[in-house]
Amino acid sequence: MFTLAKREKNLVIGAACFLGIFFLFHLLIFPFFEKKDRMEKGIKARETELEEMIRLSDEYEAYKGDTQGIEQVLARRNRGFTLRTFLQEKANEAGVIIGRIDQFPSKDMGNFMESTMEVKLEAVTLKQLMEYLYRIESPEDLVSVSTISIKQNKKEPGYHDVTLRALTFEET
Repeated sequence: MFTLAKREKNLVIGAACFLGIFFLFHLLIFPFFEKKDRMEKGIKARETELEEMIRLSDEYEAYKGDTQGIEQVLARRNRGFTLRTFLQEKANEAGVIIGRIDQFPSKDMGNFMESTMEVKLEAVTLKQLMEYLYRIESPEDLVSVSTISIKQNKKEPGYHDVTLRALTFEET
């Protein structure tokens, strides 16, 4: 058949070796490193997911503890407790007159309902306001003020018109 010179044989052997090494790299070595990189990225992604799950678990446990605290407060609280009555009683104790109380729709919070009322006080002094706020911010009764707006009363100098939102939790 064909007889090749030594130089041509070396060239053919060199080309065959080059092709062999080329296919070795493309069929074995490169895919190995690509799979290794993908696996490392997958491991990092799973580690990030695990860290997120641990953080969410800790957050859940904190909320669960808060929920148990709310349950304990609700168990100690008077059975006939209503936020409207509570706000009116505390206004009487503080010597302020409530102009209006508006109730907002209750929000379902799972085991509890969040009840919110907006209270409008007209012509109160800062001392009366502070006394009223001191009385209604009650961890024992699970009542807190979420927002407050204070405006100067235009009719009576030294007095203020106040709008505040108080909220509490009730059992569903």
